[in-house]
Amino acid sequence: MAHAEFREIETNRKRKKADSSLDDFDELDASSSKRYREELLKQTTDLQYQLHKLEKEKERAVKIQSDLIKKYRAIVTALSGLQIKMKGEDLVQVESIFEPGQFFVFKVENWGKSISLLETDYAAKWSSQIEEYLGGRNSTPAFLAAVTLALDEKSQSASSVHSFNFSD
Repeated sequence: MAHAEFREIETNRKRKKADSSLDDFDELDASSSKRYREELLKQTTDLQYQLHKLEKEKERAVKIQSDLIKKYRAIVTALSGLQIKMKGEDLVQVESIFEPGQFFVFKVENWGKSISLLETDYAAKWSSQIEEYLGGRNSTPAFLAAVTLALDEKSQSASSVHSFNFSD
């Protein structure tokens, strides 16, 4: 009987020790789990901050690019007298500052290596320049320059006031 009691006491002691170890393990597990969650939270916060910072940098870059595009377009218009706008992937609208609301439409392919003037009512008014500069010389820049010069002359003559003094 003493031996059976000893075995029972020993079994209970081992069980308590095992239970105690499990409790310690649970405490360690809970502690490491908490640290892990805290570390994940810190990483998430850091990543959110980095994302926010990158989004702000992207916004600034887009604004700078947009401002540069506007400046470039204004300079091109001031230098050439033409407003040039992309209309889709391969269509370009060219409008003279001397005749607002009227424009040519060009089909531009292969990064400008192939340029074709599309037929429009406005283009039909310029048939002689089209024939001479696009047909004869195959020069879009010369065509647009000729149109610009003609429109400039037209606007100068329209704004000139002729006064005649007749003397007796």
